[in-house]
Amino acid sequence: MDRSRRPALRPPPPPACDRERDVVTTEPGRRTSSRPGSPTWRVVRAVIAALGLLAAAAVVWPALFGLSTTPGFLHLVSFRGPVAAAGLVAAGVAAVFLNPWRRPSFWRTLIVAMVLVVGLGNAGTMLVRGWAGSPVAGSADLVVVSYNTEVGGTTADEIAALVRARGADMVSLPETSEATARRAAELLAAGGRGYQVLHTQERRDDTSSTSLLVADSLGVYALAATPSTVLGTVRAEPVGHDGPTLVAVHTGAPVPAIGYDRWAQAVATGVAQARDTPNAIVAGDFNATMDHAPMRDLGDYVDAATEAGRGAEGTWPSTFPVLVAAPIDHVLVNPAHYRVLSTQTVVAGGSDHRALIARLAAVPAS
Repeated sequence: MDRSRRPALRPPPPPACDRERDVVTTEPGRRTSSRPGSPTWRVVRAVIAALGLLAAAAVVWPALFGLSTTPGFLHLVSFRGPVAAAGLVAAGVAAVFLNPWRRPSFWRTLIVAMVLVVGLGNAGTMLVRGWAGSPVAGSADLVVVSYNTEVGGTTADEIAALVRARGADMVSLPETSEATARRAAELLAAGGRGYQVLHTQERRDDTSSTSLLVADSLGVYALAATPSTVLGTVRAEPVGHDGPTLVAVHTGAPVPAIGYDRWAQAVATGVAQARDTPNAIVAGDFNATMDHAPMRDLGDYVDAATEAGRGAEGTWPSTFPVLVAAPIDHVLVNPAHYRVLSTQTVVAGGSDHRALIARLAAVPAS
């Protein structure tokens, strides 16, 4: 037999399903390959990568995407320290086990990039806000203490000891009964310094009991009406002098029992106590950080801790290290009237909050 006439052997054609898997019909009569590396796949991959990185960015800066009051996002951004650590650890683990450099893969690279953005973004934001800023030289004209005492978690003796040790002029005391505040004032008066006590209780439960101590050296103050912040706000107006308006704030927390919209409105109301007043000092437990939308609209005011280079220093819970805790207690001041010399957080008594101390210097009138 003439072997030159033998037909050449050819591999069998692939099954129809395999042939169809490699093409995408875009319109009648036109077929476009969707294999990796094709123009279509490159576009799809770019869209997926953009969406993934935007999702990671939303975890780091939810306010930019209008998500800072959305459950989940609002809670994650409250604890930048743990989220930063988790992101960096996850990025390291993913890099080791997925190894996208030696085994190039779009999906491996995207996963590593997303968790790296979460870790570095949170860590970088904390670094910018600081947690160990040095005090500014100068003598303090006003010392403010904000301390949520956790409904009896701190005794009157412990409150008095804290105020005495810090030489506080204004003391914001969320979750502090009038009886406890008055007892602390009596102890302080026995030590040689008098304080006026102002108090409010918005609801029947003790968590909505807020007190304010004002040193006699600041002059006489009168209690003024305030809108609801869920857990009680004391507003004290100067009587017969031009001193600052003093406000002790306690807003509702972002929990289902309060309601997320109600929480956001309460925080905005607390901030408005400062923003809508030319010269005020507003201090207390806002149950929000500077990353939540209601806390970002300060007008002419600044957050004292951020101004002092300690904005990343957390205050709740007090059992956590400051870089792990959430910075939800604040002192708001107008830099046109007061310059922030320093801030500091300390554990005092048995409260689940750290006390926040701010030292302020009056700005001379121009």
